[in-house]
Amino acid sequence: MEPENGMQPTTVHEEPEARAVPSSETSHLVVAVPTLHRLDLLARALAGVEAARSRLTAERPDLSSEVLVVDNDPAGSAAPVASQYGAKHVVESRPGLAAVRNRALDEAAAARLLVFLDDDEAPDEEWLTALTDTWRSFGAQAVAGKVETDLSDRDADAWVQAVYERPRREDGQLMPTAATNNLLLDLDFVRRVGLRFDYRFGFSGGEDSFFTAQLVQAGGEIRWAEAARVVESVSGERLTRKWLLRRSVRAWATQLRVEEGLRGSGRNQRLLAGGQLAGQSLLRLGGGATLWSVAVLRRDGHRQGLSARTMARGVGGLLALTQFEDDEYRGRHG
Repeated sequence: MEPENGMQPTTVHEEPEARAVPSSETSHLVVAVPTLHRLDLLARALAGVEAARSRLTAERPDLSSEVLVVDNDPAGSAAPVASQYGAKHVVESRPGLAAVRNRALDEAAAARLLVFLDDDEAPDEEWLTALTDTWRSFGAQAVAGKVETDLSDRDADAWVQAVYERPRREDGQLMPTAATNNLLLDLDFVRRVGLRFDYRFGFSGGEDSFFTAQLVQAGGEIRWAEAARVVESVSGERLTRKWLLRRSVRAWATQLRVEEGLRGSGRNQRLLAGGQLAGQSLLRLGGGATLWSVAVLRRDGHRQGLSARTMARGVGGLLALTQFEDDEYRGRHG
């Protein structure tokens, strides 16, 4: 659910002059797929990656590639699936999102490019070609691609479908931050400025928003690649209103923790930000409740879903004032 995975744009960036990477430059790319106990989904993801790599090799022979599976299961349960698709398999015993992503950075020490893909996503065949073409065209330090949730064969009502909607973007658009569920990183830049994923967000999520916001603060650019599409698969649990509302609360509270970390820790800064956050959260609650009431009267399930998400984000903002953390990922290690 991308709108809740990364921070919303808060500033308008001037369009800088593109710094294209020469097409004659040979580069090595690593596709990293972190995983934990989702073997069937992992197999689907790796099959899609192989098709995308074949197309990349045929159309961009100057780009070599390999696949890395970072298994967060200490027992290494993903090894047979990784082997089936010719992927390198490593076990990262430290639990959490930041740990597996930092392990991917370490394993890709000799590569120029690192592409992250979640294990519940299947990429289109042109995925890698679109990501790398955008990287070369703009000379960007990161490139984010489109994620769509496949609800075509699921019993998802208009309310649920609305919550899964993602914002529309223009190809090549500058991004203030990005999720790592479909992201290319230029490791020359990442290593030069010393970026790592922050363990404070290892179980709650938000490690990707914090990382990519720091990348931009360090002078990097994130560009959008419209054609670099992956399709997300969702379980039955994630189609329930209860789960979606809790996810909205948690994700918004985490996002605000990320913003606090980026601002600094001065007392006056915290007090000012806290007051602003309280006001914005109350506005979200009130505005969302008003829109929800209208949507109920009109029997508009789509707008009911959008307004319920707005209210949930208001709750998340108020909880953020209490340093609330919902460590969703920790439960998967239980």
